[in-house]
Amino acid sequence: MRSLIAIFKIFIFLLLCLFCLITQGIVHSLFRNASFYRAVPTFFCKTGKAIFRIKTTIRGDIAPTENVIYVANHISDMDIPVLGSILPVSFISKADVRNWPIFGQLASINKTVYIERSRDAVQRCIKDIDEALEDTGALILFPEGTSTDGSDVIPFKSSLFELFLSDKLKDKLMVQPVTITLTHTNGKPVQTIEDRDIYGYYGDIEMLPHIWNLAKSKGAHLIVDFMPPHHAKEFDNRKEFANACHKDVSDKLKGNLKENTANALDFADKVA
Repeated sequence: MRSLIAIFKIFIFLLLCLFCLITQGIVHSLFRNASFYRAVPTFFCKTGKAIFRIKTTIRGDIAPTENVIYVANHISDMDIPVLGSILPVSFISKADVRNWPIFGQLASINKTVYIERSRDAVQRCIKDIDEALEDTGALILFPEGTSTDGSDVIPFKSSLFELFLSDKLKDKLMVQPVTITLTHTNGKPVQTIEDRDIYGYYGDIEMLPHIWNLAKSKGAHLIVDFMPPHHAKEFDNRKEFANACHKDVSDKLKGNLKENTANALDFADKVA
């Protein structure tokens, strides 16, 4: 029965991707600067969450979407619809995402800013971020540079924060740390790595088995915490800036995981 449900979920999700790809392509071509431009991406994110039964609890005050970059830890590809359903803004992504089938096209027409690794691309990246902030008001970045199992936050790549301290961005930019905490999968508190792997997409996990396992499950629950934002002009160097944001995200995750462990033990006592 779970396999039939999974097939249905994946089929509906593929229809969603096709619908949004066509619809947003039309909007992108004809109404690029229209105020309703974000309607299709927001619909995609909220509907994608619903299909895979991803629920969220939002905590903290969200900074106004004007010259803000939200930096979050990264657990899964599903983090994108999770954050995209909360924040109607574009993402900063590594350049190779542009070439992904379907998802790369969706990312491009949704005004994703692509980061190149070469030194020659730095000024172009700064220009692209500045133009995106003028256009959409805010961006979302996963500064770990990869995804993890959600039990820890690896150090943020300080090279990304060097872009934020450029003369063009420093005086106007705020960066708000965001912590994503996976608390439940398949209807129960997360306790084991197998529980985490239902939602998590990291390391050498393959895409198709990951989507299949998530579709077969009863979904997941996450806490999304928004911490007080930092003004870029408060920092003199990129490492100090990156470490401050990393500490905010990491400390919140540790506290949430400790709380979740206590909840898991209480859940186990009730079930026993």
